[in-house]
Amino acid sequence: MTPDRYLTELASSLDHLSVLARQPEDILTRPVPACPGWTLKDLFGHLGSIERWAAEIVVSG
Repeated sequence: MTPDRYLTELASSLDHLSVLARQPEDILTRPVPACPGWTLKDLFGHLGSIERWAAEIVVSG
């Protein structure tokens, strides 16, 4: 996959996740089939920590 295609796919996935994150609280308790024992809330917390980590690397060089 080219870098441009990767970034396009990443942006699309994050857009879909942001829509889910704004849904009623009961949506966030749904399980994530690819991550046994995790809920959507757990997944969002994990992804958020990764985004903050990556942003810090970009900002600090």
